[in-house]
Amino acid sequence: MAATDFVTEAQIDSLVTTSATAVKAANTAHAAHLADTSDAHDASAISVLDSGNKYTATDVEAALAEVKTLADAAATAANLTAHLNDTSDAHDASAISVLDAGGDLTATNVEDALAEIWAIADAAGGGGAVINDAATNTTEVWSSQKTQDEITEGITAVIDAAPGTLDTLNELAAALGDDPNFATTITTALGKRVRVDAAQSFTGGEKTQGQANLGLVPSTVDFAANFTAGLA
Repeated sequence: MAATDFVTEAQIDSLVTTSATAVKAANTAHAAHLADTSDAHDASAISVLDSGNKYTATDVEAALAEVKTLADAAATAANLTAHLNDTSDAHDASAISVLDAGGDLTATNVEDALAEIWAIADAAGGGGAVINDAATNTTEVWSSQKTQDEITEGITAVIDAAPGTLDTLNELAAALGDDPNFATTITTALGKRVRVDAAQSFTGGEKTQGQANLGLVPSTVDFAANFTAGLA
C-alpha cells in the first residue's frame, strides 16, 4: 500500500476481525493448555523435567511439591550450618544474656563465659591441693610416689623379718589351724598333761587313760594281804 493510499473502513473492519479471531484462538489454546491433565502436564512432562529420575512424582504439581520439600530441607540444613557458624549475637551477647540472667559474668560471648566459669570454679576449689611430700597436715597432699613409698614402708615394718610362708595374715591363720580360740584350745590341752612341778586332779577315766598311754597295767596282787600273811 503506497504512502498516498488510504485504508478503507472495510479494510479496518477486516483487520480488526482477523486480529480478534487470532487473539480469541490464542486465549482458547492457552486456557486449554492450562487445563490439560494429559501427558502435556503429567508423565511426559515429568520425564523431560526429571531425566535423572530424582522424583517419584508422575505429574507436574506433585513434582513441584517434591522440589519444595527438598528445597526446604536444604534451606534448613543451610540455616543450621549458618547458625553453628554464627559469631554474632546468636552465639554471643544474646546467648549470654539468657545463660547469665543474674548478670554475674562480664563475658559477651559463650567462649569467654565458659572461661570465666572455669576460673570461678577453680578459685572455689582453692585451685587444688598443694603437693608437698615433706608435710603431713590437713591442707597439703603427698604425691602418688610418696604415697606408694609410705604404703610399702608400712607393709615392710609389719612383715619385718618373717619367713615367706608366715608373712601374711592368711598364712598365720593357717599355722594356727584357723582356730579363733587358739589360746584357749592350747591352754586346755596343756592342762591335761601330767605335771612334775605341781599336784593335779584327774578323773578316774583320765587316770585310766593315762596309765594306758604310759603302759602301766594295774596290779591284781593284794600286796597288803600277802605282807600280813607273811608276818603270821
